[in-house]
Amino acid sequence: MQLQIPTNVANTWTHVDWKAGIEHDIGEHSMVYASVSTGYKQGGVFAGAPPFNTYKPETITAYELGSKNRFWDNRAELNVAAFYYDYKDYQIDQLEDLPVGNGTCAYGDDIFNAGKARMFGAELESKWLVSKSDEFDLNLSWLDAQFQNLVFPLPGTPPRGGVCHPIVLTNLSGYEPPSSPKLTATGVYRHTWQMGSGSSLEWSAQVHYESSYLLRVDYGLHTITAPDDYSPLALAQQGAYTRSQTSLSYFDKDQKFSLQLWVRNLENKGVINSFSWSGVGGTPYGEIGAPRTYGVTVGARF
Repeated sequence: MQLQIPTNVANTWTHVDWKAGIEHDIGEHSMVYASVSTGYKQGGVFAGAPPFNTYKPETITAYELGSKNRFWDNRAELNVAAFYYDYKDYQIDQLEDLPVGNGTCAYGDDIFNAGKARMFGAELESKWLVSKSDEFDLNLSWLDAQFQNLVFPLPGTPPRGGVCHPIVLTNLSGYEPPSSPKLTATGVYRHTWQMGSGSSLEWSAQVHYESSYLLRVDYGLHTITAPDDYSPLALAQQGAYTRSQTSLSYFDKDQKFSLQLWVRNLENKGVINSFSWSGVGGTPYGEIGAPRTYGVTVGARF
């Protein structure tokens, strides 16, 4: 049996992007810069009945101001930047139960547009060669993101597939986009042992932190009961988490052969990457990232 869903859509989009910037050296090892640029993501069509079967192109005007610096005979590096992103028709990808015609609905991956959205924040990247054998890196970022104009077609009840539930156009202006943690931090420490044969051994440890973030744009508009905070049913929100990894690597003197032992997600913490309702029975489900994982990687260059 073949299902045919007419879209009756013929759209054409064109766009020209541009970028302008300026930079100034304020010293031998320091510079400041400013830039403004545009970006474009094409629109499209998916199976469904109007007006829920098309989405507009997304455009962005991005402003950035920053500085790049090196200190202490190039043993330390510090880069900072502040940015503001102004979006028009911001695209939202979400699984929903929407009309496909003839009074029926289908559950699928749909794309919607927020009329306007904005993001602003700051980033810091640093590197410090503590000694010939020791290096420490620290990266920090802060983000504030918000939909400024979003009327979202929210199904009246959790989707169950087949039967159409009433579509409620809900004003979600002021909500934050999914997967937008306010604070992200990564710290890395490396120690290298130089061996008499010219080969080397490197130990690396990394800790990554993210504050909590939403997993669906309509977070909080449905009631979900979760048995515990590890469950992917936990209110469509990923709580703040820390994830660590470590590795021990061997390199031969010519850097043509390497052997690495590694362990990832040392905490064995379940992190929800995505959340959605299922198309049958309205059951919520989530995709969880890999648990503690370890392995061996062998590399060779010829």
